[in-house]
Amino acid sequence: KGPKGSHVEEASPVEPAQVMGVGHAGDRGGGQLRELVQGQVQVFGKVVGGAHGDVSDDWGLRQPGGAGDGFAEGTVPSGHHDLVRRCLYLFAAHTREDGMVSANVFVQPEVRADDTFLFDYSLFFVDVLYNYLQSTGDTETVGGLWPTARRQIELALTRCDSQGLVRDSDDWWVFIDWQAELNKQASAQGVLIYCLQRALWLAQRFEPQRVPDYTATLWQLKEAALHHLWDNERQVFISGAVRQVSWASQIWLVLAEVGTAGQRQIDRTQREIRIALRQSGKFD
Repeated sequence: KGPKGSHVEEASPVEPAQVMGVGHAGDRGGGQLRELVQGQVQVFGKVVGGAHGDVSDDWGLRQPGGAGDGFAEGTVPSGHHDLVRRCLYLFAAHTREDGMVSANVFVQPEVRADDTFLFDYSLFFVDVLYNYLQSTGDTETVGGLWPTARRQIELALTRCDSQGLVRDSDDWWVFIDWQAELNKQASAQGVLIYCLQRALWLAQRFEPQRVPDYTATLWQLKEAALHHLWDNERQVFISGAVRQVSWASQIWLVLAEVGTAGQRQIDRTQREIRIALRQSGKFD
């Protein structure tokens, strides 16, 4: 399976009513949000499903943030805000039973979620929502979809141990890159921190009571990354029990702003990584 072209015929659709945060205790206006999202799916499902001209092959309806997407790096394509808004509603309305956002949503023959769920892709829902608000100022849409974004953070944090480090094991899916031998613990840690920073910004506007917890968690995740994933001798970030060095680990932990400015300094980082990569003979 992969983020592009991974159409699974047996996947069962998730009913639009199953939007995480809708109607749950503690969510204000849950019933109204359910009606809003269901209405958007009914309308947008017909529009998107019947007009592929609105959705390019490069974007498809893959979870925003995938490699090669029009949404790459969480950017909102200029002039396509309505399309982004429709996709956000579709992903929010077709989640797994626990609220996790799927990596893909298929629009034919009917709107349904794929059964591919990836740690990083679900988190990128937060990043795209953040960038959508930055680009449009549409607080009504973002406020309505905030519970879905919040749920992605909650689910991702269950992958962390008591110290705040993403657990490295074979029982979970995270994409990051196609390289089969790539250890993804460090880059996954970076993606989680990166998206939590955006969730913190959103929480300040839509659920300020969560800000203290998010702030403390963000600090814990960064400290765990610096303590466990920084190799002081080689001056690079490492990943997994094998202490693997890769570009992916450096890129995501630098984007997550882990460590000092000196540790994230590009020229020094490139030099040290090349040395480490030559020594390992991999991922150069």
